[in-house]
Amino acid sequence: MTAAGGDDTAAVAQQLVRRAGGFLRNPIREIGVTCAVCTTPVEGFDRCFVCQSAYCATSGLADLVVPLTYGIAGAQSGFLLRAYKDNPDARVRRQQGLVINWLTYLAILVHEGCIGRRVGLAVGCRLAVPSVRGGSAFIRSR
Repeated sequence: MTAAGGDDTAAVAQQLVRRAGGFLRNPIREIGVTCAVCTTPVEGFDRCFVCQSAYCATSGLADLVVPLTYGIAGAQSGFLLRAYKDNPDARVRRQQGLVINWLTYLAILVHEGCIGRRVGLAVGCRLAVPSVRGGSAFIRSR
């Protein structure tokens, strides 16, 4: 993966679609339908119960969280997001971690401008926090 993007970006996108395009879904942001912070489904509220409770109890929390996909327990997406850090087989963790890396790389590359417009500032640095349990994450900063 290169900072220049181009053909490399297209190749990464093709690999991601081939490996996980049938089950990874983009989070939806719709007022009154999904939480404005984390995109959890809500019924007529601005925030889900967890985010609303956190914002009432703690100052300084992020105004925007950018989930990359839904991880649904018992579904393929949930398996992917769980297996990259918890599977006892290191090969499975590496394979699933690669998909997570592709997803993170493309999200940063393609949506950085969207995030900047949403918060009103150009993105000056990028960070992906790796799993504490040994999963991998792509980390790049400018």
